[in-house]
Amino acid sequence: MLIAALADIHANLHALQSVYQDIEKMQVDLIVCAGDLVGYGPNPNEVVEFLRGSDAVIVKGNYDDGIARTADDCGCRFSDDRQKALGYASVCWTNAKVKPENKEYLGHLPLTWRGTVDGKRILVVHGSPVDPLVDYMDIDRDVVELREIACNSDADIIIFGHTHIPYHLTLEGVHLINVGSVGRPKDHDPRACYALIEVTLEDIKVEFRRVSYDVEKVARQVVDCGLPPEFAEILKKGTTAV
Repeated sequence: MLIAALADIHANLHALQSVYQDIEKMQVDLIVCAGDLVGYGPNPNEVVEFLRGSDAVIVKGNYDDGIARTADDCGCRFSDDRQKALGYASVCWTNAKVKPENKEYLGHLPLTWRGTVDGKRILVVHGSPVDPLVDYMDIDRDVVELREIACNSDADIIIFGHTHIPYHLTLEGVHLINVGSVGRPKDHDPRACYALIEVTLEDIKVEFRRVSYDVEKVARQVVDCGLPPEFAEILKKGTTAV
């Protein structure tokens, strides 16, 4: 079975559309989305409505949860006061733009999804099984902690996002697959990222697909719509270090 797994679209419609065009060529059997449809980008309603009209399995991200509640905090991790201020500006802008019906949709998304494919138990979350919304499973997290999460997950494959940096790690026979970010990568590659996961009775293979789109166009949209110009630079550089 072939699974396309994506996350962290962050209101970047053009990146999402480009990823879906690539997915269509792959002839996948299942599409899963590990949350954070909105935030930081210029097209939150369009992204929500695009995915609402798709057949993807979608779980809730921390940003989705915050906007659904019209909160002033997205539950994000910030490195300094400037980043925190930028995050607050994004939350305020997004809260003002997202339609009530789309907030309601985000609020009703499940925190987790479980399924079985070719005998393999799959868990989809945004952050981690410990806290689906806000816990970060960074690649450099203490391996003892990651191993404990894997052992207690009751899953053979954990699909997640939240860090915007893709990786595939196997611990205690459990595949931890961070699918990266469609709309706001942080691994110094501005192209959209998603994971193609091939699940068979014998093996699990993961390919991280990088998809080009018109980043400059979206960066201009970010500035034109009134979001902080730093967000445009983040898109162009593929990193939050602006």
